[in-house]
Amino acid sequence: MNKDRLNYKRYPEAVHGLFALEEYLGQREGVASLVHLIKIRGSQLNGCAECLDRHVKEALADGETLQRIYGLAVWQASSLYIAKERLALRWAEALTLVSRQRVSVSLYQSVVEAFGERGCFDLTMAVLSINNFNRLVKPFRPVRGDYRVGRRDKEQPAYQPGQLLAPNKALQGLKQMEAFVKGSDLNPRLQGLVRLRVSQINQSPLDVERFAEAAFQEGETQQRLYSLSLWHHTPYYAPKEQIALRWAEALTLIFEHSFPDALYQAVTEAFGEEGTLFLTLLVLTVNNQNRLHLAFLEEAPQAEEEKQKSKDDGLTQ
Repeated sequence: MNKDRLNYKRYPEAVHGLFALEEYLGQREGVASLVHLIKIRGSQLNGCAECLDRHVKEALADGETLQRIYGLAVWQASSLYIAKERLALRWAEALTLVSRQRVSVSLYQSVVEAFGERGCFDLTMAVLSINNFNRLVKPFRPVRGDYRVGRRDKEQPAYQPGQLLAPNKALQGLKQMEAFVKGSDLNPRLQGLVRLRVSQINQSPLDVERFAEAAFQEGETQQRLYSLSLWHHTPYYAPKEQIALRWAEALTLIFEHSFPDALYQAVTEAFGEEGTLFLTLLVLTVNNQNRLHLAFLEEAPQAEEEKQKSKDDGLTQ
């Protein structure tokens, strides 16, 4: 990988919200050990070796054992993890791999019963955090393996102790990133295509509906909207839009993709370095929204006949 790729730390205002989320998690002592496991497992799933190196070293420094770290890749078949840890890992995997599986109501209920609503929120924020950083690090940074615990990156924003104790502060961190993207020079119609395509991949019906409607209001055509899932095979999208969609799909399906120089060069040539960062953060914000909605707002779909049966049963009771 080219060592001169984009370094997001040169744009501290762009990632301020992500470090705010990290600060929030750092103050949640009740889930600290689980956050280590979630970040390691998320990095394994998403194939981010640089993040894996960092979070393994941090977990070891906080007292985690090598045996348990080695076993994380096969945790389901291991006896090294207690019931709460296994449940947290199930939640982390379900939210990380939303494009492959639904987040079931029964799993959500189990997590809330075990950790409470605040604990479920904290675990979800940990999953969002590592998924964000995996997508900022894997495409842009060479795997160095030289992370040292306690070393502070000079570009990392500073925070006052106790600044982010409330859950709404964690969400404000995510909203800061969304606001940064909205203030960018990215074409609104291109943003609409990316938002819709990412939501399709992540199987978020609520977001697909709202982003399709928003894109239509921005002047998008019905033909381009209903053809978006097959954009590779149609002539309806301009070269710059195709590059943006390729980048969005690779970032969203990060566990299936590498980021070769040819793809990176195509994106930076089309959008410039700052535009590439804006585009990347756009994909991150949509992935965050999809995961939050799938975790907390959307239930697994019911067949129409099941819905009608439920209504009929309710009328006869």
